[in-house]
Amino acid sequence: MTSREGNTALIYAAYSGSRTLITSLLAHVTDPHRRNSLGLNAKDVAEQQGHHEAAALLRLAQESGAAEDGGGEGGGQRPGGVQEEAVDEVV
Repeated sequence: MTSREGNTALIYAAYSGSRTLITSLLAHVTDPHRRNSLGLNAKDVAEQQGHHEAAALLRLAQESGAAEDGGGEGGGQRPGGVQEEAVDEVV
C-alpha cells in the first residue's frame, strides 16, 4: 500500500528514523528499492532527514540482494535476511 505520492510504509519509517520499525518492515518482504513520485527510496529519505543509522540499515538491505522495483510494497522477495543482527552492526 502506498500514498498518492508513492510513499510506502518503509519510506515513512525512514522519515521517522525508527530502526525498529524499518527492521520489522524489512523482515516482512518490504522492497527497500521502491521509489516515490519524487524518485526517492527509503534510504534516500533517511539520509535527507539525517537518520544516518537508519540509512545504513537500508543501504545494507539494498546491497543484500533485495528485489529492485519488484512491483508491490514487498516485491515478493525478502531483503536478504536483514534482521535484528543488522541493527546491532549499524549501531
